[in-house]
Amino acid sequence: MSPVPVEILTRRPPAIRPVLATGLVATTAVVIEVDADALMEGSACSCAAGDDNPN
Repeated sequence: MSPVPVEILTRRPPAIRPVLATGLVATTAVVIEVDADALMEGSACSCAAGDDNPN
């Protein structure tokens, strides 16, 4: 085993927050989809082709 340099911090490092995109807007609008099949048709799926279970 070889020695590894270690630095012990006496306080928490500053928080680095990501910059938000200027196009991001918060909204209180809620859309209720009554047809679950239509909702699933519109969502992207990462499953393999031929898989009949999109979840």
